[in-house]
Amino acid sequence: MLVIAGLAAISPADAKVVDSVALIVDQDAMTQGELDEAIQGYFANQQMKTPESNTPEYQDGKKQVIDNFIREVLLAEEADKEKMEIEDGEVDRAVDSQIQNMKKNFPTEQEFDDSLKSEGISLDDLKQDVHDKMERQIKATHVLRDKQMNLPGSVIVTDTEAQNYYDQHPNDYERVKFSIILLRVSPRASAKEVKDVQIQAEGILKQVRSGADFAALAKKDSEDPGSAADGGDVGTVTRTDIGDPKLSAGVFALKAPGTGLVRAGDGIYIVKVESRGKSDFDSAAADIKAFLKKKKQEQAINSWIDGLKKNAYIVEDGKVVSSETFLSAPADSTAVDNTSSTATTMTAADEKQLGNTNNYPSLPEGGSFTPYFGGEGFVPDTSDLSHYYSPTSTTQGFPFGLGIYGGIDYCLDTTLQVGLMAEVLRKFSESVTTISGAGIEQWDSTAIGASLGLKLLIPVDESTNFILSASGGLYTLLDSSVTVAGPALNTNLSATNLGGEAGAAVEFVLDSQKSTALDIGIDYRLLSFSPVTSSNTALLSSPLTNPDGSNSSVDFSGFVFKAGLRFFLGKDDSKSS
Repeated sequence: MLVIAGLAAISPADAKVVDSVALIVDQDAMTQGELDEAIQGYFANQQMKTPESNTPEYQDGKKQVIDNFIREVLLAEEADKEKMEIEDGEVDRAVDSQIQNMKKNFPTEQEFDDSLKSEGISLDDLKQDVHDKMERQIKATHVLRDKQMNLPGSVIVTDTEAQNYYDQHPNDYERVKFSIILLRVSPRASAKEVKDVQIQAEGILKQVRSGADFAALAKKDSEDPGSAADGGDVGTVTRTDIGDPKLSAGVFALKAPGTGLVRAGDGIYIVKVESRGKSDFDSAAADIKAFLKKKKQEQAINSWIDGLKKNAYIVEDGKVVSSETFLSAPADSTAVDNTSSTATTMTAADEKQLGNTNNYPSLPEGGSFTPYFGGEGFVPDTSDLSHYYSPTSTTQGFPFGLGIYGGIDYCLDTTLQVGLMAEVLRKFSESVTTISGAGIEQWDSTAIGASLGLKLLIPVDESTNFILSASGGLYTLLDSSVTVAGPALNTNLSATNLGGEAGAAVEFVLDSQKSTALDIGIDYRLLSFSPVTSSNTALLSSPLTNPDGSNSSVDFSGFVFKAGLRFFLGKDDSKSS
């Protein structure tokens, strides 16, 4: 059966049907004729003449075609297993497009029909054959896209990996500003045709070097529509931005400023280089991360497809072939693999337990120190005074208590920290109307304390951590007093007690060095002072006691809302920037 690749890549005189089966993948097959034509189409798409069958280049192309067919069949099978729905209209549109492309390879539609007759097939047979192939390709594309969208979140690229890649590929991020005039050369051009284009290019270069306006020549002569309208200006790009490796090598080989000719895949370029330099890491980091992430995603997809191949029935040239032959084949063997050894996909164990915490540059270094400070707000408890004055009214003049805190943590490792914290807490304007109504007492309480704490850091992504914390220590009342309005009497209060709190926070890294972070969290505090003593026993008994005989208290317990900054000292900038 004549196939798409054959009609698209060869002339009618070259078409030849070979019915022997070259490859079987489960319930699908590829004939030898289809394989030969697909190989010719593969090289035609690379704008290359098909090499001799005994050359390494031909064998590489053949292997790529075979592997692509295997992948396509297995992916289409997955789509069927998942009952993925494909619209009939999508397949029909693809079939019509392919048929029209085939007809373009023939001078007239009559010659196209004659070619089909010479092959012994009807147009309906061809459409059915194309329909089967298009349906398989569309199914494979849909299931692959669905798999890519649902890759695990651990397929990330860290700052460390990006920095390592930048250090290992210094030439990739050279930047060059240049302009071009393209004179195209067909892959099938004769030696004389190539020579004629060469002479034309040399003539234009001579004009440029004689002072002719490059932009004007580009608008007149260049066959590159993307840049011709702009006078040939390509802009400032990196080595990796230039898709054709030959063009990239040629452009960067020229002096800056300077001009010259570069022969590349699609023709001869007259190139004018204006300047050349190197991108710093900060400006290249986003592109590097995007590139490495794409590679990691491709590796993750390939690993998944490798699992499908292990269970597939594959026969080549009549022999059952071990699927290991095809494992880990790249999606496109012509692609330049620039992936460094650091850009590897996380293992299943890594994904399961997030064990490789070094891949999260937002975490501090083990053995380093993390100072911090911040502020807090809490809702004070007024029951301490109502108990003391039962059954009088107690009101809160200022509805919130406020506090400040600061301390330093020592990192036992990247996720576990112990530290010391100091804290100052203030309850404002808690007023009580006495039983007799003779006066209003104004209570203000301040507590200070020091506590030991423990923090567990759980990385969410490369710039966010989730923190669980707990602390406990010794607190004392300081500058705590009661003032009676009217008589202007007052007394100072004092007490000491143990207190503690536990809670959770979300930490957001603020800078590219991964050394400063904002923490926002909520804790629950247990801190109650009892017994409380008075310095003026004529005003208040000491210790303060409730009507039932129990000791009264000044209570700071309740929910606490915190926000603060943390600073990771000793971060290795080469890893984290």
